[in-house]
Amino acid sequence: MDKPGEQVSCLKWVGLIFVVCLIYSILRYITLGPEDLSQLPLYVMNKALSWAGLATIGLSRLLRQAVARKRAGLIGALMIGLHVVMSMLILKPEYLRKFFDSMNGMKLTGAGEMSMLAGVLGLGFLAWLLWATVEQLNSSSASKGNASLLPWVGRAVLICGALHVALLGWDNWFAPEKWGNYGHLPPIKLLSFVTAVVFLILRRRSA
Repeated sequence: MDKPGEQVSCLKWVGLIFVVCLIYSILRYITLGPEDLSQLPLYVMNKALSWAGLATIGLSRLLRQAVARKRAGLIGALMIGLHVVMSMLILKPEYLRKFFDSMNGMKLTGAGEMSMLAGVLGLGFLAWLLWATVEQLNSSSASKGNASLLPWVGRAVLICGALHVALLGWDNWFAPEKWGNYGHLPPIKLLSFVTAVVFLILRRRSA
């Protein structure tokens, strides 16, 4: 049985992840970058939520206690859901100019479409994982045992997330000179990719 202290510890870790991601986003895009505070509620917050959501889902795969793991997974899914909604609101050339082809009627570029496909697939896997979690929570065996629900689906979400950000931003990752307008801080897409890869490599210790 999960102890209350373990669940509280999980929430503290999730809260810390979000705060770190938000502070970094504000620092890179507003304090040191070209954006102003008017871009915080949607554009900058969206970046923080996408990174924090991916990291929280990765964290959920490492937690040993079932309830804490599910809680972290649900919070991570909520962050990703908010990221998807926000992204739909700003998916336009004014915000994401390099992902649109001005020579082809401002349609998404090939890389942009592939990135969106990876994102949609990741969202589908995440929805599947959520459905399985809710099904177990509603069953008589809820919260028993520490076995992960559909562990390969969790990995698939991280893989899709890594592909999603790589297709959008890899061209800037190997050119630090392009980071000058942002205080020379690494792009959040790069940090998100590294986060996903790290959590794919790490394995949960047995309880």
